[in-house]
Amino acid sequence: MSHIGSVVTFEARVVEVKESRRGNDFAVMFENKSWTKGFKLVFFRDAVRKVGGKPYISSLSGKTVRVRGLVVKHPRFGYEIIVSEKSMILSAR
Repeated sequence: MSHIGSVVTFEARVVEVKESRRGNDFAVMFENKSWTKGFKLVFFRDAVRKVGGKPYISSLSGKTVRVRGLVVKHPRFGYEIIVSEKSMILSAR
C-alpha cells in the first residue's frame, strides 16, 4: 500500500465489525480477514464515545463507509485508519 503516512479519503463496504477482547476498542473491517491482516478503521475507547458508542459503530456493518484519515501500518495490526473524531466519517450508507 503506497499511501502509508498520507491522509486519504477512502470508501468501501464494511464486511464486519470486530470488538476487541477487552470490549473497549473496535475494528471496522473492509476485508474478510483477521484483525491483524485486513484493512480497517480502528476506534479506540475514547473515540467510541465521540462517534456515538458501540451501537453506531456496530451499525456500520454492511454499509459503504466513506472516511478521511491517515493510513498507518501498525507493526502488529497492519494497515489501518485510526478514527478519533466523528467528522472523519464522511458518510455511511
